[in-house]
Amino acid sequence: AASDVYKRQFPYLSIGSTRAYACRATTYEGLADFESAQADWEKCVELSPDDYKTGCEAGLLAARIQRGSVELDQAMEEVKALPLNRRVPWSSEYVARFYVIAANLNKGRSEELMDLAIQTLRDSLRGRADHVRLVSDPEFSRLRERPEYQEFLGRMGFKQQEAGDLTGSSTQAVGSSLP
Repeated sequence: AASDVYKRQFPYLSIGSTRAYACRATTYEGLADFESAQADWEKCVELSPDDYKTGCEAGLLAARIQRGSVELDQAMEEVKALPLNRRVPWSSEYVARFYVIAANLNKGRSEELMDLAIQTLRDSLRGRADHVRLVSDPEFSRLRERPEYQEFLGRMGFKQQEAGDLTGSSTQAVGSSLP
């Protein structure tokens, strides 16, 4: 397929395209345009290099559960089957994001899903992550309320004062956390 040739010949452009589609997809999700978000996540999956595919597939599943085009239990099985790649923290963050979105949609399983989000981050990041995203991304706000998440950030060497400083900082600083 043409996308395979593109990924082999232009690996850095492929990563850039992947992140651009992911960024636009999350913007559509913020606007509650889940159909457009799903289309962008599908393009993200198609163009993504293998190391980034897990994050794109988790993003696609998040858009699909928000759109109502897949049941939560089916999406959960698919997400749990995704391989986590410690070399690409971005992908693991999107798996954790899936769990947070699922928790917001299913209050009855909220605790279980939030625990899965934290466990995903603990198991895969091991000190490598986009700290700005972890402390300022609105979708992680419910995680930030949990003591075990704060403990996780502390173990990564991220101080509470820094977290507060970044959360209240300019749009430019927050914008740098985008995928």
